[in-house]
Amino acid sequence: MKKCNASASSLLPVESLEQRRLFSAGIAFHSAPLAPSATPALVSHAKAAAPATRVTLKVTGQGSFFASGVTITATVKSNVRGTAPAGTVRFLNGGNPIAIDANGNPLALALGSDGKASYTFGVSNVTLLPTQDPISAVYTSSNSLPGSSSKTVVVKIKTPKFVTKSDGLQISTVKKGTGTATLAAGRTARVVYTGLLASNGKIFDYTNAHGSSSGPFSFTVQSSPEQVIPGFDEGVVGMKVGEIRVLSLPANLGYGSRGIPPTIPANAALIFSIKLLSIS
Repeated sequence: MKKCNASASSLLPVESLEQRRLFSAGIAFHSAPLAPSATPALVSHAKAAAPATRVTLKVTGQGSFFASGVTITATVKSNVRGTAPAGTVRFLNGGNPIAIDANGNPLALALGSDGKASYTFGVSNVTLLPTQDPISAVYTSSNSLPGSSSKTVVVKIKTPKFVTKSDGLQISTVKKGTGTATLAAGRTARVVYTGLLASNGKIFDYTNAHGSSSGPFSFTVQSSPEQVIPGFDEGVVGMKVGEIRVLSLPANLGYGSRGIPPTIPANAALIFSIKLLSIS
């Protein structure tokens, strides 16, 4: 996050979900009456066979903007007597994987013996924005049962309250920290973060984007020369350990008129979600 990254425009946490299913029915009409001597044919409407497996989704917890702390759980049920589902589940948002590993690769989460697989949003991975497509899950079977996909669910995100500084930096504390120590100039911060472009919510960087060996990011607050971009440097001051903040940076507090093409355009407003792990 060196002289680094941030982003997003509308901000919101997960407060509820709703699942809607649309059913349709057909009605057959005869254009001419039957002849008196004709014997009406019995028309059988075959009932569609129930799928062998069914995936349902549930969202629990509260989060803000990045949905940190929100858990999505997929439950796979078998309609075949005597055969329990086994395999993996992938969570998708508009066809794109939500669950990723430390290197940014899609995760296939193993199904537990209870037929469930869960994923919890963190600060340093993927975001959940209201402009994205609803969440779905895909079950891939490892036994005789076929795989199946879930119906989509809509996760509602609400906008956190921001405090706007005189230079245009907006700060929102979405989870309070603990202890008496606060982050100040000259102290070393150890954080995890995610940065997005405010224009479209696209993630341009996150803590482990450079490999699992990189771990959390550490920097000296307001050092000379600066180790991070101005808005990030200013926005973390006063944080306590465990605190999560969302920062909205105008372009002049980010990468300015140059940007970092092609990842960060010129004059790009940025948004960061930051969690403070330790102060030294």
